[in-house]
Amino acid sequence: MAMTDAKANEYLLEFFKAWLDWATAGGKQHPAFLRVYGLCWNLDSFLIEYHRYLVVTERRYIKNHLAEMLEEEFGDSQCPFDTSLVAYNNEKNCHANPKRKEWVLRKIKELSKKREEVT
Repeated sequence: MAMTDAKANEYLLEFFKAWLDWATAGGKQHPAFLRVYGLCWNLDSFLIEYHRYLVVTERRYIKNHLAEMLEEEFGDSQCPFDTSLVAYNNEKNCHANPKRKEWVLRKIKELSKKREEVT
C-alpha cells in the first residue's frame, strides 16, 4: 500500500509526541534521539529505530512531508528555528529550543484534530 499524506501524518504525530516527551524530560539518552540534531535528523533516526519495516521511499515520503510543513510555515526547511545554518550547527541542545518545542506542540494539536475529523 502506498504512503499517503494521511499515513505520513500518523507517523509524524507519533514522532512529535515521542520527541516532545523526550525533549521536555531534558533530552536524556534515547535510542532514537540526539540532542545535537533537529527534527529532520531525529525523525529519520526515529523511523529507523521504531519502524524498520518501512522501505526507503516510505521514510523519504514522511521526511519530505515534514520538510513541506516547515517550508510552508517558515519558508525554510533546513533551519527554521535558528537564524542561520551556522547558528543551527552551533546549537548543541536542539531539544531545548523553545521555538522548536512550541511548533511541535502546535503540530501535535493540529494533527490530532485532523485525525479526529477523519474518525
